[in-house]
Amino acid sequence: MCCAAALSAAEKPAVKKLQLHVPMRDGVKLAANVYLPGGERGRLPVILERTPYGKGTEITPNHLAFVEHGYAVVVQDVRGRYDSQGTFDPLRQEGPDGDDTLNWIASQSWSDGKVGMIGGSYRGIAQWKAALQNNPHLKAIFPVVSGYDDYRDRFYSPGGAMKLGHRLGWMSENMKAPSFHPDFAKFVLHLPLRSADVAATGLISPMFRDVAAHPSFDSFWRAISVKERLDKVKVPVFSVGGWYDNYVESDLEAFAALHKRSGLNRVLVGPWPHNMSYQFADADFGTHPGAPVRSLQLEWFDQWLMGKDTPLMSEPPVKIFVMGSNKWREEREWPPKDAHTRRLFLESGGRANTLNGDGGLGDRAPSHNPEDHFIFDPHDPAPTRGGNVCCNPKIFPWGPMDQRPVERRKDVLVYTTAPLKQEMEVIGPVEVVLYVATSARDTLHRETGGRLPRRLRAKSDGRDPAAALSGVARAAGVAQARRGVSRDGGCRGDEQCVSEGSPFAGRGVEQQFPPVRSESEYRRSDRGRDETAEGEPDGVPRQGTSVASGVDGDAGKRVAPQREFCSNHSVNCSSLRLPSATPSITVTTSGWVAVTRRPLISRNVAHTIQAVRLLPSTKA
Repeated sequence: MCCAAALSAAEKPAVKKLQLHVPMRDGVKLAANVYLPGGERGRLPVILERTPYGKGTEITPNHLAFVEHGYAVVVQDVRGRYDSQGTFDPLRQEGPDGDDTLNWIASQSWSDGKVGMIGGSYRGIAQWKAALQNNPHLKAIFPVVSGYDDYRDRFYSPGGAMKLGHRLGWMSENMKAPSFHPDFAKFVLHLPLRSADVAATGLISPMFRDVAAHPSFDSFWRAISVKERLDKVKVPVFSVGGWYDNYVESDLEAFAALHKRSGLNRVLVGPWPHNMSYQFADADFGTHPGAPVRSLQLEWFDQWLMGKDTPLMSEPPVKIFVMGSNKWREEREWPPKDAHTRRLFLESGGRANTLNGDGGLGDRAPSHNPEDHFIFDPHDPAPTRGGNVCCNPKIFPWGPMDQRPVERRKDVLVYTTAPLKQEMEVIGPVEVVLYVATSARDTLHRETGGRLPRRLRAKSDGRDPAAALSGVARAAGVAQARRGVSRDGGCRGDEQCVSEGSPFAGRGVEQQFPPVRSESEYRRSDRGRDETAEGEPDGVPRQGTSVASGVDGDAGKRVAPQREFCSNHSVNCSSLRLPSATPSITVTTSGWVAVTRRPLISRNVAHTIQAVRLLPSTKA
């Protein structure tokens, strides 16, 4: 046995390591480690990973797998990080620097000119930025838990709510001054907002100052947006996301857009957070919740860099994990094509506050329901509890969690269906429209990006956290409802986003929330639920010049609680759109819902749910 082990080790060629500096177009040099298979191999296809987290000094098991498979591997520190020269400018540098790096790789004697890119999180967004350059040497990319757009994924919600805890937390871990000791509890509450970068890092961050100055999706963001220029991405993309990751909505959205143009792209989403190896303490997703990502990467790049005809390309392009039934499902597209829409409506006697209130869900629009009211205290916002958050679970616990502690708050409106008679599978984008009003005059001021943050979820009555769908939805502007709001969310730069007239005049302002993606199965006797509150998705005040945040970003003033109401009137029906593989429940604050009907895997489930009238099934 000893001799066999020694022989096996001898048969594996040694890995050759080069430490090189890659010149950029402006003369800055970026440090890179190059790993080559031992022996004479000639010119090789290359795997590139560009990272702000340090390239390290030794080869990792993942990189070694590529080298042993016949690839050269380049791991590079991005500009301004670790051993690389220059100033770190994450919003602007990765496209040009990625392009220059690809050209340099193609000119090396060990390269055959074909390059694929890998990496997760920031290293994934760096791939998207490089793909926009249309460099002829880049043949395919494989971003993991990365999203694809700076504004929507990393800094703001689609409606303009700054992800203050999310971004400042990342900056405090990765951009702080030497010997500086940041305190999360202090820097997320720092006033004025524009100098929160110093509170989080001990340094002035030009990036953060630019971001704070552009809360709406304006020309500043469009100029650097991958989403706005996705038609320029010509290389095949294999995206991997997690249902409990902050970026999963964008991972799926990018795939759906690319799939309309080409059938070469792939997407895989599993029941994990930003860290795919993380184990949830109170959730059981069965015996096979993981995915062989390394094997999929090898197969993907064998196809596009080595010219091999792999089985991967003959399989359906979408692979998603169904939580609850704990099974993997393959689809031909996202969202599933055979979806149809139905409506369910929020209803109450005006006392939907808390888990024990009278909020319900019915299939008929209410005609005389009173509005539901709650008091929002900006110094005590409804907290985020679990869900798809990022990126430090010690600060923002992620994943499925019992929501009843939040639902017991009086500033949370809760609407619940009757117990389900049959099992139900929810699959696809979840959307909501709310009609709301507030006693605060400038909740919709332009500095907030037109946002009115709302905490939204549909879940299984708190009895089984593993089956819960827990997500944070944020408001996206609706142009017809108020002045100065663009159709893609946020305010136009030349106007203020304010509600017309008195805060309580009419029937409230329409707030259309962007989709929150879901793939869950609910059991008989579970309940669908919608939870509405004005809270901060990170559980902390987050936005300057906003009564909704309780702070004035310029003066640092604190403001009083506000009275909010949610309309359940038949004319203005708020709604949650919740697609389902069996007829789906939809939760609303008075609403309409989209439902998909699809047979469950190896299950024969009747299409009947109490309190929900089934519409005829339609196939596209």
